[in-house]
Amino acid sequence: TKQIFQLVQEASNQLTDRKLTISGQITIGGSNTAGSYLLPRIIGSFKQLYPQVNIELHIGNTYEIANLIYNDVLDFAINGGDVAYTTQTQVIPLKEDPLVLVASPNSAYVRPHELLPEDLEAITFIVHHNNSQLYLAYKKAINQLQLEENIAMTLGSIDAIKQAVAADLGLAFIPYSAVAIELERGLLTQLKVKDMQWVYPYNLICNKSKFISPATLKLMEMVREQLGP
Repeated sequence: TKQIFQLVQEASNQLTDRKLTISGQITIGGSNTAGSYLLPRIIGSFKQLYPQVNIELHIGNTYEIANLIYNDVLDFAINGGDVAYTTQTQVIPLKEDPLVLVASPNSAYVRPHELLPEDLEAITFIVHHNNSQLYLAYKKAINQLQLEENIAMTLGSIDAIKQAVAADLGLAFIPYSAVAIELERGLLTQLKVKDMQWVYPYNLICNKSKFISPATLKLMEMVREQLGP
C-alpha cells in the first residue's frame, strides 16, 4: 500500500499544473452499493478535473468484482462486505458505512422511541440474493438480534428492495449511502434498535501485478480522500 501511494505522490508532483494533459482509459469496478451509490459521484468530480480521461465502470456482486480483479480485467475496484481475497489482490480498507434498518413511514414498527429486539420478533424482511454480501450482513444482524429468519421477499437489486420497503412489504437492512436520499425525503424511515449498531465495510482492491497508470493513481487517490477510514 505504501509503495502504491508513493507512486501517487510522484505522479502528483510530475503532473502539477498539467491537469488537463492527463488522458487515457481507466476501467474500474464496484460492488452493487459502491458502484451505484459511491463511485458515480467520485467519477463526476474526477471528470471535472481530468475531462480527457475515459472511465468505464463495471458493477456486479462482490465475488464477480473480486474475480475481475484477480483476472487483471479491472484497474481497481471498490468492494463492499467482508470478502476473503487471494494473495494476488492488494486490499486497502476504506470507510465503514452504517448498516441501517429501514421501514416504510407507514410501518407499524415506526415508534417515537428505540425498539427492543423483542419488538421485532414477528418482523418480515426483504433481502438481497443469498450469494451477496448484503444478505450476509442481514444474517449477521438478525443473529445478533436473536431473531429467526423470516423472509417476505428476495430481490436482486437494492433499488427494488427500497421500493418494496417503501410499499410496506417488509423491512430491510441497507447501507446508509444507498438510502440517504430516501431517508432525507421521508420516503423511508430508519428504525433504531436499543444498543445495536451495524456497519458495512468497503475496500479498495487491485491486482498486485497490474500496471497502474498516472491517471489511475490520481483516481485511486481521490477515492481514498473521499472514502478513507
